Amino acid sequence: MTQVVRFERPPVRGVTLSVFFAQIPNLQVSHLSSLREQWRSDYPTTHEAPPRMPRFGDDDDELVLLPNEPWLFPYLTFATSSGDRIVGVQKDRFTLSWEFGEADDESRPSYPGYEHLRQELDLRLGEFGAQVEREAGGTLTLMASDCRYRNVVEGVSAADLQVGIATGWAGAQAGAHLLAADWSGFRIHQCSTEENNLCATLISIEGDHDEDPTLVIYVDRDVSDVEDSASLAGLDFAHTELIKQFVACSNPALRERWGQLA
Repeated sequence: MTQVVRFERPPVRGVTLSVFFAQIPNLQVSHLSSLREQWRSDYPTTHEAPPRMPRFGDDDDELVLLPNEPWLFPYLTFATSSGDRIVGVQKDRFTLSWEFGEADDESRPSYPGYEHLRQELDLRLGEFGAQVEREAGGTLTLMASDCRYRNVVEGVSAADLQVGIATGWAGAQAGAHLLAADWSGFRIHQCSTEENNLCATLISIEGDHDEDPTLVIYVDRDVSDVEDSASLAGLDFAHTELIKQFVACSNPALRERWGQLA
């Protein structure tokens, strides 16, 4: 796998890592009761929300409640007491979301690196899978993964960041007005190809004229071979592609500010 660029002070403020698997038809919330106790010290707060649209299958059929059918499995979350870290589960997915602060923000931890988040996801996914096998008699068949990074880019306006990314930092920055807009934003989508390691990418840049802009990069990847199962359904490949896109969205001055290491 390609060497991933690292930074001492990355502008990451939020990360969501997700793994998708074939639906577990008979999974019920009660099946996770002992897991709730196992996780209570780390994730004491639970919440149920309406289920999210399935990643695979017929969207119209999955969320319809038929007579005499079991109640729909919710999107069930387990959160830390501060709410900065959330584990979400559903019949077809497992998600870890983590919010971060700046280096001098004592209220939230700073981003510790992908390996740290991956380790937590892998641990909790393994515990969830073991519980599913014991209580529901099912196994997790991994099918896809995605990762989403939300970055706050300080020291550059939303207009300058958008013009820079749109032109590959070859256009005119330091004063781009975009019709003197109070708010501006745009999105870029790239379909999966062999060249980008079978990853699809969505990049979103937006911000008010008087605030630091937000750069969100979302990458997803379907399982393609046995190697993907060993990399959390291709999540490692998706993250590598995400970092490549992140570097492409920056210029040397920004990367120097973030403390590029490699």
